[in-house]
Amino acid sequence: MDAASRYQRFVLLARRNNPVVNRLGQFAIWMLRTASNHRNLSLALAAAFAALIVGGFLVSSMSVATVLWVLAASMAASLFSVTVIGFAGHLMQREANETAPRLAALDRQLREQERTNREDTSRLRTELVARIDASESRLVSDVHDLIVRMLELKPELATHRNQISTIENNVMLELKPELAKHRDQIATIVSNLAKAALLRAEASVYNRGLFQRFNRTLNEPQIQTFLSDWAKPLGLELNKARLGYLANRSCSLEGQMKGRLATSIETVVLRCLVGLAPKRTEVSILEIGTLFGVGAAAVYEAAANECDNVHLTVIDPLDGYYASGNRDILTGARVNETTLRHNWARAPIPEEDYTIIKHLSTDSAAIEEARQRQYDVLIIDGDHSFDGVKFDFEHYAPMMRPGGYILFDDYDVEEWPDIKRYVDTEVVELETLYRIGAAFRTAVFQVR
Repeated sequence: MDAASRYQRFVLLARRNNPVVNRLGQFAIWMLRTASNHRNLSLALAAAFAALIVGGFLVSSMSVATVLWVLAASMAASLFSVTVIGFAGHLMQREANETAPRLAALDRQLREQERTNREDTSRLRTELVARIDASESRLVSDVHDLIVRMLELKPELATHRNQISTIENNVMLELKPELAKHRDQIATIVSNLAKAALLRAEASVYNRGLFQRFNRTLNEPQIQTFLSDWAKPLGLELNKARLGYLANRSCSLEGQMKGRLATSIETVVLRCLVGLAPKRTEVSILEIGTLFGVGAAAVYEAAANECDNVHLTVIDPLDGYYASGNRDILTGARVNETTLRHNWARAPIPEEDYTIIKHLSTDSAAIEEARQRQYDVLIIDGDHSFDGVKFDFEHYAPMMRPGGYILFDDYDVEEWPDIKRYVDTEVVELETLYRIGAAFRTAVFQVR
């Protein structure tokens, strides 16, 4: 049995039978790794400690030796305290990293339960409409039978005029309970028909709501925010009609493509406005994290309306939704290169106008291929962790042309606090950038 196997066997036994020994082993390994990572500092501290100990033995004065040994003991105690605190922080960080996947799994279960509830609601609505239709058919049949019966009685009433009053009274007495019964049915059916009409009118919106969790309609406050806070900083002439057109085109593109647009319509409209802002004859757009490419297609179309040549580059491994497999968790649509190319053919975006970098943004191959261009718009919508956003910004922002725009997606969103924390602590104060503004899940900066 080699040394590595013996070590692994010891670790398993310690973890199972003696947690204290297991923790001490982890502490020792962590301390050795930390010392190795900070080798010069570790050697300097060890030399200082050794010097104090040896000096205590070499000096002739007992008082001086005592002082040196006390200093050595204080130094050892301080270093041990700092090491224990550092190890505790290491354990807390590791626990947080191990908890994150469990939270993600719980989130997926909640979303699946939400989808099941919506399916049940849809089934109940369908059954209600079917019952209303059946009741309506029975009512028509009953009314027809009633009319036929009255027509059959009409000749007899004409023949026996002397008995008309008696017959009328008898007929009314006979029909009164039936009429009362139908009167109640009619009131119920009229109410159900009104509800059914409302359901049919809302059918398309309701079906979209089964899988789409984001807003798809611009409201008046959002329009006023675009006009007052974004038109002038981006150098655009905007009005309500133009904003409505951009929103409508984005929704139309989503409707004709596979998959979905995984954000709100106001966020996509803001991206489109930034795509209009560079005002160059040739504009290059780089998006990190594209999913089905619906949002990227909307930005491309907006920019193409203003520029002669637009090139779109996306970086995405295209291997599923947040590594959950090949299909989107809400729509079931495949998240792969075939779906992306199909969608852009529907837009349409010519193949010579786009580049697909099928890697993680952290891959060296992705960085090398992206460096082949300079960009006017950078959309950072990949890894939403603090380190992930930091990596994407530090490696891809240098590829921007002066005057270009950088967008941080999901800024100031409760589910992704690391994005706002990184932008506010490390990006806002950079002299190379000018902050345009922040709204609608997005922070926008311009390269000076």
